[in-house]
This record gives sequence, structure tokens and C-alpha cells, in this order.
Amino acid sequence: MRGSVGGGGDVLRPIPRAKEDHGIAIGIDLGTTYSCVAVWQEHHCRVEIIHNDQGNNTTSFVAFTDDERLLKIRLLPIQRTMSLVVAGTHDKPMIILNYKDEEKHFCAEEISSIVLAKMWEIAEAFLEKRVKNAVVTVPAYFNDSQPIAYGLDRRTNNCVGERKFFIFDLGGGTFDVSLLTHKGKIFQVKVTTGNGHLGGEEIDNRMVDYFVKEITRKKKVDISGNPKALRRLKTACERAKRTLSCAVATHIETYALSDGIDFCSSTTRARFEEINMDLFKECMETVDKCLTDAEMDKSSVHDVILVGGSSRIPKVQELLPDFFNGKDLCREHQH
Repeated sequence: MRGSVGGGGDVLRPIPRAKEDHGIAIGIDLGTTYSCVAVWQEHHCRVEIIHNDQGNNTTSFVAFTDDERLLKIRLLPIQRTMSLVVAGTHDKPMIILNYKDEEKHFCAEEISSIVLAKMWEIAEAFLEKRVKNAVVTVPAYFNDSQPIAYGLDRRTNNCVGERKFFIFDLGGGTFDVSLLTHKGKIFQVKVTTGNGHLGGEEIDNRMVDYFVKEITRKKKVDISGNPKALRRLKTACERAKRTLSCAVATHIETYALSDGIDFCSSTTRARFEEINMDLFKECMETVDKCLTDAEMDKSSVHDVILVGGSSRIPKVQELLPDFFNGKDLCREHQH
């Protein structure tokens, strides 16, 4: 479903609805950090995100053991299988690893296909039937299927004249904003921009850096060179970040973090926002740049649509309405 990369002036036409019934279709969000799958439930008139043994999101990376490949949950230890990234044909990155006593070569698309296959499997297990059709959202840039994937076609069913959509997509690994217009039956991407290294991961890393310094100060131990301890601390920080989206304070507890040392601390939403404020400001600067590049006034935007788990952060949901003069945010695409 991937077409040409959306950019200024690209014309997007909604996919014509087929007359014949092709069966149920699922929606897959293929993210850089997490992926999920959903289905339209006609009797509830809403989209339902399908849960699995990892929750409603599945980590978008693959581990290889001696005899199988599997999608790994972050809390589980990484397998010993070592991989190497090298330049392949036409300098295309290739991943080399030993799997089932053989040297295997994978391109990035093949790894992504494993994640997609897992999403498909989750959907079929939930629906208890074969699924032949899917709409796949891909990170960042809109193509000719993306407005349909985000359900924007439903928002334009009763629209008269031109309607402008601003998409704010803050995910686990990337941040992207897009400005689209719709008139008649045509979507048009005006501007797409963002930061491929700004997202929930970077926010987690800021928290880790903060608490590494606190551990050094309180425990007189520097864990900055201890990958295992850092991984456990990052898991605790990610959990705290999620809690702070609905609470004003939380605790961080990691036992036997390093050399038998336990670390317990507390933090507040205000401190979390202080640690990451420059990242939030960078997000808003990107929003402003997108509108400037499109030569469009923010007051002319009809809908501001939030996408990505990190857009749940309360400070983000505070700054955006302030920027758009109190406009309500569309939150139905967050996961």
C-alpha cells in the first residue's frame, strides 16, 4: 500500500469503494517502536484495538533464538544471538546473523514483514476467521492510502467546501506533523515535516539520565557504563512516564539494580515536564514551522488530530490547544 512519499502539493485521492464484498479488513499501525492492529466493529460503530499477550501494543523488534524467531517483550532479556549490519547491494543495509546454524541475511523490510505477519496472526485469532484485506499505516509520511488509514475520509463525508487537517504524530521513536486539505473527493498534502529521533524513547532517555545522576549522588555508584542496570532503570522510567499521564506523582523502584543496590525514588509530573520541556518546545516549533512552510494561518485549521502513544502526555495536550487558540483535539487515533 505504500506509494510515493507525500510532500508539498501531492494529490491524494480516496480509494474507490468496491461494489463487491471482499470480507473484513483490518488496520495495522506499523510503528518504529510499537505496532498494533485494529478492526472496525459495525455493531459498536467504532474501531477496536485488538489485544494480545503483550497488551494492545506489540514491540516492533524481532529476536532470534537457536530454533525460532519471535517478537520480544521489552521486559524479557535479549537473546544472545548477535547481529551485524553491513552494506549490501547498492549500499542497502543488510542484517547478518546466525539462525538455525546458518548465516542469514535480512533487509529491514523483511524484519518489518515479520512484525506485520504477527499483527495479521493476532487479528485472525481474535476474529476467528481468515483476513484478506488490510490498511497499513507507515511511519511519518502520508501517501495515497494514509488519509483512509487514519479515517479522515469519514470526517469529510458531510463536509462542504475545503477542510484542513493538522496531524500531530508523536510516537515511540519519531515525531512527524502533516498538514492536509480536503475538497470534493481529493486530499492534498501541503507539508510534512518532523524529527526522526524525537519520541517516547528520547523522553525515556531523559528520565534515565536524570535518575543516573541521582543514583550517583545518593548511592555513590555510577551505573552509566552498566547496560543491564540501565535497561532495568529505563523500564522503570517508561512505566513512570505512563503513570504520570494520569497521575501527578509516582514512584520509581528497582531492586538489586547494580551490585545488590536497591534504588527507590519518587517524581512528579511537574519534574517530568521540566526534564523534557525543551523536547516539548521543539515539538511546538515544528508545528509552527509546518504551518509557516504551508503559508497557512493556524486559525484556518479545522481539525487537530493526535496520533501516537506519546501524544497522550498531558503537557503535549496542554501546549497544542494553547497554540491553536483553544481548539479541541481529536484524540481517537492515539494508542
